[in-house]
Amino acid sequence: MGPFDFRFPARIIGGPGAVNGLGSLVRDLHASRVLVISRGSTASAETRIVSILRDAGLTVVDHEDEATDLVLTFGAEPQGKPVSDAPARRSIHVPILASAGVPASPHAPGGERLADVVVLDHELSAGIPRDELADAMLDATACAIEAWVSTRRTVMSDWCAREAWRQLAASVPRLLSGADDAESMGPALLGWFLAGAAARQATLGAVHACARPVSRRYGVPHGTALALLLPEVVRWNSRVVADRYAELAAIRGEARRPETLVARLEDLVAAGPFPERLAAAGVVERELPTLAVEASADQVGEFNPRKFDVAGALQIYAAAY
Repeated sequence: MGPFDFRFPARIIGGPGAVNGLGSLVRDLHASRVLVISRGSTASAETRIVSILRDAGLTVVDHEDEATDLVLTFGAEPQGKPVSDAPARRSIHVPILASAGVPASPHAPGGERLADVVVLDHELSAGIPRDELADAMLDATACAIEAWVSTRRTVMSDWCAREAWRQLAASVPRLLSGADDAESMGPALLGWFLAGAAARQATLGAVHACARPVSRRYGVPHGTALALLLPEVVRWNSRVVADRYAELAAIRGEARRPETLVARLEDLVAAGPFPERLAAAGVVERELPTLAVEASADQVGEFNPRKFDVAGALQIYAAAY
């Protein structure tokens, strides 16, 4: 076992209706005035959380300049990044599946302050549009798989990435197929959370490095860009980490081969509302070399298991085009 410095919130609470206990959680942290920060959440989720806090006799404010002793974030505020510029305050984070990506930093874990409590309540993700849900789920899947093969992986990031894939592989296809499957929301949210934790520890790789220029230049949603590139990156990386991919594929009892993992990823992408190729997403073929230069300059590419450079990025883009 190699060295690691793994950071988790002090407390993680999950299950349907978990947010109903927010009042008690706030009081356990010796707080009474709560700054509520909502980013990208549904109006119904915000209304529910504020009502729970007020019914518990707590004061809810929505301006940073007001006196508060706890920050509660929900929606797109990522667990694993600073929750406030006032580190003396305690904090609670309530993630929602439509959040803008999973928590993932291109840097090794540092001195950032995590939330004191994370509440995983999948009921808050009900009613999220399918496109938003699909983007969040593909981002989570990409984070889990990249963390699993990152050159900076650790025993702890491996544990999170392995379990994240197990949860996501079982739940995401049903969610992306359009099924109204509340039971799949719970495993999906847990997988989302664990994928982010793994990526924070191990960092990312070529999938995110290649996806970011596509999103910047063409306005392609981040999750969509990842969906188009992920199977091709796994194929490309299999030259050096085929055994790792095969191990991940076998977690759910399937054939221990990297091709099995690629097939499952292609099935997952096919179940979502994604274009089939980069060309269908509006990417211009003659601009692939420019995209490759931009991708190769992304810091996360340094942690890809196979040496990632302009030539490698161009090969990935060409295969996905």
